Amino acid sequence: MGSTTSSNLQKRNASVTGQQVRFLDQDPVPSSLRGREGWLEQESRRMAVVRVEGSLRHVPKDWLVPAQGSAAAVRQGSTACSAPDQSVSYLDPNQPEIDDTEGDDDPITQQAWYSLLEVCLELNLSPEDAQQVIAEAAGIPPDELDPSQLTWRQYLQAIERLEELESA
Repeated sequence: MGSTTSSNLQKRNASVTGQQVRFLDQDPVPSSLRGREGWLEQESRRMAVVRVEGSLRHVPKDWLVPAQGSAAAVRQGSTACSAPDQSVSYLDPNQPEIDDTEGDDDPITQQAWYSLLEVCLELNLSPEDAQQVIAEAAGIPPDELDPSQLTWRQYLQAIERLEELESA
């Protein structure tokens, strides 16, 4: 049995699977992902699952743009996919996954913190509830939540949790 979020992602946008995307080269994107390219696996209203050098990354959609030369970037009415039928892993399952998590333990930017709070407001969470949800997702006690100490890994966990709340 798959997770609700994963199945919702697949149901909503199965047609975008295989699109080549590029991470923005600016805040709030973590430095370890800036300018890198990957393949869009799944997409929802706020989040995307992107395969980057063998690893699946759950990231906010506003961190992504169509990659240069991809079908979406060219913006022609063609229905041809830039990577047909590559939603199934094209990597050797015996090959170890490449660790591209460098930078995930770096602190988030102030802009990223405000965007997280903005998502909470859109879900009509009170400031106290927002702090509780973010802290639980990050695995820290709510009274110890310090935006300047929140890492990119915790940020992404919080975004995933907020997406689960939105789809519930």
